[in-house]
Amino acid sequence: MESKLEKERRHLAYINLNRSMLANGALEAYQAGGRGAWMYRDDIAYCDLYDRIMGRLTGRMGSRVGYLSAKTTAKNWPQEQHAGWPDPLLEEMVNTYDPEQEFVIVIEEEVEEGTFDLSFYKYALNPEGSV
Repeated sequence: MESKLEKERRHLAYINLNRSMLANGALEAYQAGGRGAWMYRDDIAYCDLYDRIMGRLTGRMGSRVGYLSAKTTAKNWPQEQHAGWPDPLLEEMVNTYDPEQEFVIVIEEEVEEGTFDLSFYKYALNPEGSV
């Protein structure tokens, strides 16, 4: 079983490898539609990280990553009884990040059939705003 620390390291490896695309895409999405977060659905919990990342970069698994605006979160988590983000801390991250310097990413993993775990990160760029 993967420890919490191992899972976080795996997530941060994905974010670091794709930070330029994520940062640029998040800023463009913010400018077009307002605050939001990247949503990454990790459907295969223990497949090789490199294969998952390369799949996204080549477009073969492009449906697993996308930007969700705050306006569309209710339909993406239909099990929630309220509109908005599924966790108060995540909602705070989305409401307070600096779109010129940061982005938010949510990683959803199926831990067992029908049960999902959400991890979320507010990723800060360096002080000059470059990645």
